[in-house]
Amino acid sequence: MGIASRTLRDNGLDDEAKEMCERIRGSGNYYKALGIIGEYVNITSVDEQEHESEPDMGMKMY
Repeated sequence: MGIASRTLRDNGLDDEAKEMCERIRGSGNYYKALGIIGEYVNITSVDEQEHESEPDMGMKMY
């Protein structure tokens, strides 16, 4: 949640970050929370980022 929230905020999406965090806190379980995070950011592994062929669209990722 922290990494996704910071990524959104760093890219000017403060309202979306706040909304995402509120939804996660009310989700009730890990899997629902992970699904909510996936609605806001593209979840990848470190290995996938190294081999990514798509452009980063100017967003900083952490």
